[in-house]
This record gives sequence, C-alpha cells and structure tokens, in this order.
Amino acid sequence: MNYSTSPIYTFILLTLLLIQGEDKPKNDMGNRASYLLSLGNDYIKTEAIPIPYQGYTLHLYPTESVKSIYQSYLSQSKDNPELNFAAYVIKEGILERLALEEDTTCYLPTNASKQYELQCRGNRLLLAGKPLATGKFIFVIDKNEKFFIAKKTARGEKGRIQHSSFSRGKPVIAAGTITLEQDGMIVLGNYSGHYMPRPDNLKVVVKWLKRNGYDFKVISDTIDEQKRQLRTIELIPK
Repeated sequence: MNYSTSPIYTFILLTLLLIQGEDKPKNDMGNRASYLLSLGNDYIKTEAIPIPYQGYTLHLYPTESVKSIYQSYLSQSKDNPELNFAAYVIKEGILERLALEEDTTCYLPTNASKQYELQCRGNRLLLAGKPLATGKFIFVIDKNEKFFIAKKTARGEKGRIQHSSFSRGKPVIAAGTITLEQDGMIVLGNYSGHYMPRPDNLKVVVKWLKRNGYDFKVISDTIDEQKRQLRTIELIPK
C-alpha cells in the first residue's frame, strides 16, 4: 500500500501538523465558543433536572429504567401541561423504587470539584497535589480551562461520577478519557456519551497540556476509518 497517497495517512499527518504547529499565547485557547460541547438530549431531559430528595439534590442518569419513567411522565403531562419532571418523580414516589447508586449522577459542588482538578508541575501530572496514578480516567475541561478527572468507577455522595459531574451539566470545551500507562505514555480518547465530543476537541487537550508546561511528543493517533474522525492520541513525555 502506498501510504504517502493514502487518505487516512494524509488525514493523520494533517492532524499531527495542526497539533504540533500551534504557537499561540499561553493563555489563548483559541475560539472557545467553537469547541463548546453541550449535554446530549437524553441527559438534558432527565439528568440536568435537579430533584430534591432527603436533603440532597439528585440528578437521574438516563438508564433504561429512568428513560421509561420519563416516557410515563410525558404521557401524564399531556393532560397536565404544568406538571414538570421533578414534580412527577416526587409525586409518584419513584425515587424509592430506583437503585439510586446506579440511576443517579453526582453533580459536584464547586468546592468539591477541586479534589478532581488536574495540574502540571514541571513535567508531572498531579491530582490533589500527588502524582497521577496509572489507570484510566474520564475528564472534562470546563469553560474556565480547568481540567478535571476521576476514575470512571468513582462515586460521589449521591450517585456516580460522570463527565457532567464536574461542570454540573454545563457546557465544556473538551471531554473524553485519559489513560496513564506504566511506561508514562498517555492515551487520550475522544469518548463521552454525555457530551459526544467532536474530533477537534482532542486538540484542546493537547493545547492545555502544552500551555501548562507539560513537555511531550505525539507518537501516534487513530481514527474511525468510516467517519474519518480522530478517536485517540498517544503522547509520551520528553
């Protein structure tokens, strides 16, 4: 196969040139509005709606059971247009029947989010002041360019930690997965069901690392061959 004329090869090469050719002021992430990601429709319908319960505020993750509840709500709201989803859930006593640990997302208060904030010190990645452990994490970069990560299995006081937890359902400029391997390699993934990031959102992550002093080189990337979309980038610290 002649890789020099392959469309896939050309796409990857152009992507790497775009990533490595950036040379903008340190505090300039470009036109952030063009990168903004909003919650998907299923999450807007259920999870984004706060529901008071036993002194907490719950956010229902759209599992199949929660989606079924939402459909029942739509049926009832036809006869009662003033009925909102939160009032319906409380009136029907639905929360007592849900597996709250699985069917809810924990929206973190601002002060609690700080323990999940990633920082760079020299060429080290730190979480809560300690070197980042190896493993796979979910991440978002919010509109203020703060980088938050947590293990996918992490749980908050009420519900699971999801991509929407850090920004409390508000738009972000990047979302996905980050994996730190034993050899120091970092794998960035463009995967988030909440925010459905576009291919160019991974470039935001690369820019953030560069502008916060993390020195690295891109060693590979992968694309979805059908959609011609960037899916992962692999980095290694210099």
